[in-house]
Amino acid sequence: MSRGLSLGLRVIGACLLLAGLLYFIDVDPLLSLFGEMSLSHYGLAFALVIAGTFISTARWGLLLSSVNLRINYFRLLAIYYIGSFFNVYLPSTVGGDVIRIALAHKSTGRLLRSGSSVLAERALGLTALWTIASVAFLLNIPLLWPTPALRGILLCVTAGTAVSLFAIGFPQRMHAILSATLTFLPVWRLPFLEKGMRKLLIVLADIASRRSTLWLSFGVSIVFQLLSVVVKIIVCEALHIDIDPYVLFVISPIINTVVMVPVSIAGIGLREWSSVVLFGMAGIQPEQAVAISLATFGLILGNALVGGGVYLVWNIRQAAVQWSEE
Repeated sequence: MSRGLSLGLRVIGACLLLAGLLYFIDVDPLLSLFGEMSLSHYGLAFALVIAGTFISTARWGLLLSSVNLRINYFRLLAIYYIGSFFNVYLPSTVGGDVIRIALAHKSTGRLLRSGSSVLAERALGLTALWTIASVAFLLNIPLLWPTPALRGILLCVTAGTAVSLFAIGFPQRMHAILSATLTFLPVWRLPFLEKGMRKLLIVLADIASRRSTLWLSFGVSIVFQLLSVVVKIIVCEALHIDIDPYVLFVISPIINTVVMVPVSIAGIGLREWSSVVLFGMAGIQPEQAVAISLATFGLILGNALVGGGVYLVWNIRQAAVQWSEE
């Protein structure tokens, strides 16, 4: 599928999801929630989102160090912010992760290692999300167990968490399983693809072999994901929505996982619908769920806009360097 067609389908998907949402919900209560929003609480939430970017950058630095790559922290922070900008504002032909890999490669000269560090960071982030949801669910099972659909989702998430933690705890065995899997998947038998995948697995195995760094990176991921849930709690306070924190700790990670499905632009529409459905299972009104989702997305937009400023400065500096060399 061409990049242009993929972008077009995602734009259509976002428009359809938003159109259905506007038909489904009552807009007046939604506007009322935003009209009474506490800006001081919202500002605090935004400050925590920025802090989360600094934490994520530190996690990426740890994973780069595990493959013997070193990038100055503030340069790495700039690259991370530029990737965030591309993810949200320019999610068309080049994803933010690809931009991060390209810029890290330019800084280190190591493409495969740079790429594997980003993949490992994504995997650890997803594992941390599922771990938080699973632990919150297991600590307060009676709260959400009566809802069959949500119970099924959470049991699947808990199973996924167990597999992911097994991969972190026993990386050599997981590497052997993945390597063996390549043998049985016909698509990987294409020579160029199989060779590339095996090289990638070797580098990922190198990351996994540094267990202390891997577990430290996972711990940082837990801190970051906990912080993202705390941001949701503060957003609810800002909107004067009364919601059990346990519900946020269970449902927010699931929503963040759903948003990764590439059917819309920057998760627009998908984020709101998943909020309506999942929060609705916990007794939250659709308008409240949409307000939480939109307010949270506003924080993401603001933080990514900082990345736009960083990208502008980055290009100006690059142009200045090229001009001085001519």
